[in-house]
Amino acid sequence: MEKKIFDINGLKLIFVQKDDNLLFSGIDTVDAPLLYEDLLVPPFMLGVQGKFYGGNRVGTLSYSQLSLGSRLKHMEENEESLTLIYACTGEPLEVTVKFEKTKTASAVRVRTSVKNTGNRPISISALSSVFIQGIAQDEFLWNINQDRLAIHYCKNSGFGEGQWRTAGLSEAGIYYVGTHLNPANFHLQNTGSQSTSQYFPVVLVEDKQKNRIYFAEMETSSSWHIETGFRNAAEKDKGSFFMLLDAARERNSLFYVTLSDGESYNAEPAVIGCCPGGFDQAVKQLTLYRREKVMPAPAWYGECPVVYNDYMNTLWGNPTFDQLIPLIDAAVRAGAQVFCIDSGWYDKRGEVWGENLGDWLPSTDRYGNEDLQFVLDYIKSKGLIPGLWLEMEVANFRSQVAKNDDSWFICRNGIRVADGGRYFLDFQNSDVCDYMFSVIDRLMAMGIGYIKNDYNSCISSGDDKYGSPAYNMQLHLRCFYAFIDAVREKYPDLIIENCGGGAQRGDNGALSHFHLQSVSDQEIYHLMPSIVLGSLATVLPERLGIWSYPYPLRFKYRNNTEHLASPEYINSMANGEETIFNMITGMAGNLYLSGYLSYADEKNMALINEAVTLYKTMRSFIKASFPVYPCGLNPIDKDNSFAVLILENDKKSEGYLYVWRRGCERDTIEIPFHGYTSASRIYPSADEYSCGINMEPGLLKITLQEKYSARLIKLN
Repeated sequence: MEKKIFDINGLKLIFVQKDDNLLFSGIDTVDAPLLYEDLLVPPFMLGVQGKFYGGNRVGTLSYSQLSLGSRLKHMEENEESLTLIYACTGEPLEVTVKFEKTKTASAVRVRTSVKNTGNRPISISALSSVFIQGIAQDEFLWNINQDRLAIHYCKNSGFGEGQWRTAGLSEAGIYYVGTHLNPANFHLQNTGSQSTSQYFPVVLVEDKQKNRIYFAEMETSSSWHIETGFRNAAEKDKGSFFMLLDAARERNSLFYVTLSDGESYNAEPAVIGCCPGGFDQAVKQLTLYRREKVMPAPAWYGECPVVYNDYMNTLWGNPTFDQLIPLIDAAVRAGAQVFCIDSGWYDKRGEVWGENLGDWLPSTDRYGNEDLQFVLDYIKSKGLIPGLWLEMEVANFRSQVAKNDDSWFICRNGIRVADGGRYFLDFQNSDVCDYMFSVIDRLMAMGIGYIKNDYNSCISSGDDKYGSPAYNMQLHLRCFYAFIDAVREKYPDLIIENCGGGAQRGDNGALSHFHLQSVSDQEIYHLMPSIVLGSLATVLPERLGIWSYPYPLRFKYRNNTEHLASPEYINSMANGEETIFNMITGMAGNLYLSGYLSYADEKNMALINEAVTLYKTMRSFIKASFPVYPCGLNPIDKDNSFAVLILENDKKSEGYLYVWRRGCERDTIEIPFHGYTSASRIYPSADEYSCGINMEPGLLKITLQEKYSARLIKLN
């Protein structure tokens, strides 16, 4: 056997040449030892209906039998990629694994596909997106140091995404159960079209003993599954830890696809990588990778503009002429560059914003003696880019679009899939694409330059008109994203935001096609830093639209703007601290304004304008920055805490320190601090908002006198 190492920007893919085959041993940052010979396998897992390919955990078998019987047919390496083509023994199938190289990150994107080379149909029941092993390969599971490995994963929910958790082996359910192949593994899974509603599709395995961290992420908006655990050879205790990622396995999502002669199936892409260090270092590598690989063509020739959106803690999907005009004027005073009218612009007065989705015709009674065109023109006359909210993939039951035949809609068992008053359009149908393009054309002719696209309901799987619902959901999503790409190509200046039900479909597969990802609609401002810190590890800082809503009108008061003029409310806003807290939160990514700015007093409007002006000078730095968590992440349910974030440059010579005091009883936070020689408050700048800054060797102490306050500090 001959070891073969492919070095991709410091990431080493370690293979073994055995006779005429190329078998996978693992990934690392150094030339690691090889695994046991009987653990060496091709770098994929494949299953065919009617064939035994393994249990529902990779650890229950030595490996997929079809994969084990595969032989390398062709290998090609160039500056862009490494491509391996395997021929399966016993089935006329070819599997291609393509490792796309990066120039900036210690990571590769992996694309796996299977092709039917025979003359009869074959039903594929499993195909991995990526499989990696070789982690902590010098260990025996039965006596491993429980503190050696840590598994980092990201728990999501509506109004509370970005909640990272760290589990040791036992806590993750990985433990020794005997001398047989070990089945006790750790699983993450999300089922349905809201791909990030439960977890973000990423896992990090940290080897503290070797100061190394391995990471893998799915790039898909469909159902997905991640598994990590210990893989040992039969009757041998020694082995290594692995990570298996897939969006195509019958036992997880009822996926299957039948391939005729010459047909192929492309698995959803994934990224894998490894680097020295821990969580922060892995996040930096993923950030580098996303900037290189997960970026659509920009629609803004400078920095991404400051958006004002009228929904969050403001109009709540009930826009009217009398409310919009003062908000537009206030957004101009604040320094916004986009004004986006959110949901409801198409509804009649008194109707709930979700009742008329699909036709996308302007309301005839919301704009007084004028119409929507007047409002859009007014926005443009103020120097702002007009924007509108859409939910492109759905149609309400009573819309005119819903009268089309069933071929327009996702159906199962001959019945349209429905949720929340919505049918789901099937973008595999070219008539659907043509219709939606006509809507975009009409709105562009009205002068919009910004679209917020939402996705507020989840379908458990796709259509069954063409076979497996799980497979057809992937096809629908690929067609929808191809539609978005076509819109961007026709209108290169149009900015398209992915709201995705408030980050419920916020995977980086989606963000390969959209410009911006907004966080969820969390209306309690002092919970937002927790969401932001965690989300910056999954979405690029410059593409994370962060709600900042000074002068909020909470949902329970949504029909009572008089509340904003009450003495109690005015007094609560008088010292400016809530405004400062909100603005600093938004400045940690892509500032995304909302709130009743038209009610802001002179002091608070000055604080808003100061923040927006400063933020515009920070944008070029932010889009090249990396998040660092010197005090760790900040769980959303830990109110008695500080939240701390640093956005720093690649050389660690300059950064911005964000400090939020939530409901913490202590007024001082001690921050581990290395590499910087100065720290100075830059927002807010007024003397009345001073804070304690005390630098000691390896430590920075920040004192904030009031609960629910925040400060932005420049580091050099």
